[in-house]
Amino acid sequence: MPFFMLSIFVQVALVVHIFKNGKNTTWIWVVVGLPLAGSIAYIIVEVLLPILSGKHTGSKAARSTKILRNPNQSLKGARRRYTISDTVENATALADELVEQEKYAEAVELYRDSLQGSFKNDPAILNKLAFSLYLDSQYAQAKQCLDDLIEYNPDYKNADAHLLYARCLNELNETEAAIHEYEALSQYYPGPEANYRFALLLIDEQRLDDAREYLQSIMTRAEQSPPHYTTLHKEWLLKTKNLLRAC
Repeated sequence: MPFFMLSIFVQVALVVHIFKNGKNTTWIWVVVGLPLAGSIAYIIVEVLLPILSGKHTGSKAARSTKILRNPNQSLKGARRRYTISDTVENATALADELVEQEKYAEAVELYRDSLQGSFKNDPAILNKLAFSLYLDSQYAQAKQCLDDLIEYNPDYKNADAHLLYARCLNELNETEAAIHEYEALSQYYPGPEANYRFALLLIDEQRLDDAREYLQSIMTRAEQSPPHYTTLHKEWLLKTKNLLRAC
């Protein structure tokens, strides 16, 4: 296999790994912008070091495969580890499994309990707590959690957390504020999801021309991007095509 094709294959695999495991999306730009050095750095920092330090609990994809084979296997294992040792790491790992199985209320409590000691204002835990609150339809609490995240971690940058904030505002009928956040997201969000959700909001506001413009921008970007972009975002691109036809 030519080196160029191998490089593209590795980049696609790492980008998928970043998304599936909830890693900081800044890594996407590192991996794509610096194909060799960026890929090596990501593998060392996010894959090898957690394994060597004993903190690697398996990818989200692997957990999903286990759940398909036995819906309770992963959850039981996480509960057992937490019962033996109620560390923050074990608590958040159990909460992650609970979110996978849509047990959001219990996950919320575990994430909250994990915000203690040196983890009191931990941005990763606050982000997961906000997401589980959102999934549990506690939109005001999720928004407040994200506000706290930024207050205590002003340098924290995460595109998915920003998107979640816009979604909270939308659910709370703070429409103008949501539009403002979506406009900001449209300038840098790495995939089509933000613009797709923005288009849905604009359709609700009867701004059909603006909605079509954002939907079309999604398709234009896909046409101008490398093939792996289309593969990675296949679901959102299909939704975009269908929504364009409908409006």
